[in-house]
Amino acid sequence: MARIVLPGPHGSRPHRLSPPPDLPSSPAPSRSRIAYAAAHVVAAPQGDNAPGAPAAVDWDATIAFRGRLWGLGLGRGRRHGHRAAGHGPGLAGHP
Repeated sequence: MARIVLPGPHGSRPHRLSPPPDLPSSPAPSRSRIAYAAAHVVAAPQGDNAPGAPAAVDWDATIAFRGRLWGLGLGRGRRHGHRAAGHGPGLAGHP
């Protein structure tokens, strides 16, 4: 399986990835159950994502991740005020 190098407090360290599970995509959402995915954003791995700094977001990875969740039939939850409550990344131009 693939290996990646992760940043750490004392330098980088290697990490071996597990194989992804084989989850079938769904052409339509389930009618017997409703599940919502809280797909926020994917942090840019080389970005300056320090507390108090503006968030560095990998938008291509974010959109791909959300598409994968929706492809599994998960619904899109309604947006609510995490940023107003102090929980959001505080993206410029994104309330």
